[in-house]
Amino acid sequence: MDVVATQYLLGIRPTLKGLLINPSVPAEWDGFTVERTYRDCRLTIQVENPDHVQHGIKEMRVDGVKIDLKNGPLLTERILNGRSKASVQVTMGI
Repeated sequence: MDVVATQYLLGIRPTLKGLLINPSVPAEWDGFTVERTYRDCRLTIQVENPDHVQHGIKEMRVDGVKIDLKNGPLLTERILNGRSKASVQVTMGI
């Protein structure tokens, strides 16, 4: 159940290109926070849902720096750049 919950409901799953963060949650949720280790980097992922949507990412930041979403909501090794820990802020919306 844990894999289903984190990888599909919360939408945090590894891919060949990086760690995908693409939640599909009930619109009533204000957001959630989860901790996850990816490529030896301890991530604190905070997802906010101010528009109360079920899916879609409007913005993503790593340690306060806005991430380009043209290739999707992915955390790549290049973005993490050898960090041992990082804070990820995700804002859901269309």
